[in-house]
Amino acid sequence: MSRYINDFCQETIDWNDSYTGSMSKFPVMDLDDRLRAVERRLLLINPPAETLAKYPALAAAYKEYKLVERLILGSDEET
Repeated sequence: MSRYINDFCQETIDWNDSYTGSMSKFPVMDLDDRLRAVERRLLLINPPAETLAKYPALAAAYKEYKLVERLILGSDEET
């Protein structure tokens, strides 16, 4: 397999392995599937306000995540 294989998540690699008729050296995932996967991840990073209100532990974890994010990225913006 390609030397770039470590650049792809396991989901993409599995999809590529199961895709019949593909001779691509780089794993490719259907754009709609990939976008849905990214959107699911973004909901973990930026959950809706009603979800935070429903789960206090998630709200506390999110607050800590945002603090770490500001420390790492150097952003002064409050959210």
